[in-house]
Amino acid sequence: MKIVKIVDSNEWDIASHQALLLASEIQKKKHKVSVICPKGTRLFAECIKNNITVEELGISGRFGLVDRENCDIIHFYNTKDFPNFAYKFYSKKYKLVFSHFDLSEKKKISKIAKFISRFIAPAPTYSENLFECGVPKVKITTVYPCVRLTRWESAMRIKSLMFEKTPYQIVTVSFDKTLKEQETFLKAAKLIAGALDKPFSFVLLGEKNEMIRELARREEISEKVDILGFRDDLPEVMALAHIFIKTNVKPSISLSLIEAQASGVPCVVPRIPGLSDFTVNGKNGILVEPGNPKAYAAAALKILKNPDFMLKLSKFSFDFTANNLACEVARNMLLCVYEDILLV
Repeated sequence: MKIVKIVDSNEWDIASHQALLLASEIQKKKHKVSVICPKGTRLFAECIKNNITVEELGISGRFGLVDRENCDIIHFYNTKDFPNFAYKFYSKKYKLVFSHFDLSEKKKISKIAKFISRFIAPAPTYSENLFECGVPKVKITTVYPCVRLTRWESAMRIKSLMFEKTPYQIVTVSFDKTLKEQETFLKAAKLIAGALDKPFSFVLLGEKNEMIRELARREEISEKVDILGFRDDLPEVMALAHIFIKTNVKPSISLSLIEAQASGVPCVVPRIPGLSDFTVNGKNGILVEPGNPKAYAAAALKILKNPDFMLKLSKFSFDFTANNLACEVARNMLLCVYEDILLV
């Protein structure tokens, strides 16, 4: 097969990450894969680094005028800026697959559904959303986002030792520029700090803004907070983490949550579409009310004060990821989808 993957995001988001990983995995199976994306993005650079054919996404690509000789399938990853007629033009020559990562795009989905051979949903909630948009169930396949386990399993191997050591490290990752997510984390952190009798620290990754430090000062825990910004050594950070907390209030799929689970870190997650799809309450994490610092603190303390429960969550987290979100699992499912639609 010859597959072209099109990504129009300038961000290193879940769509870009999945396009890269699955292009690499499918290429290992001797299929021809190329990626079209904006030049200057991390995805463009990562494709070059991983020996994946990559081209700049220009005006012609956005308007459905890309011509690929002997191309079998064009796979779109959450494309937002494409006009609807572009899918119509592409569908005249190629089979189209669309990976759906944005629950807010109901109008767009309903308008392009007839041109798409198969929609890929990253979680059951997203499958339901597609069906609500008028997409027939026969055209929807759920394929969980994947992660390369070899990068994270070393963190899992030392968890039983790390959990016995202090200071406890409670970690979050957020790129929320409004700082609402970081504020919720810090409010929960204050409550956690007041109930612990052992050394601890709080780590914030992602958005780096001096206002986060000011928020920590207001909660009177600034000296216990490390604001690290974006880091390339996330496996090392997760190896030292006792708990990972997500404080989103909007539906989303989180790469950092998946990576935390792959590292065997117990997770505290809001009960919202997307994030909660990857958390079995009481098994690989605890689900809490979104935006409620008291609920986050209570869940974190429940884990920290029960070492056996912490280890149980850790093991199930890694096993869940290995069984459902490994690259090989997603690759094989996606190849089955490609082969299926080519037979129609």
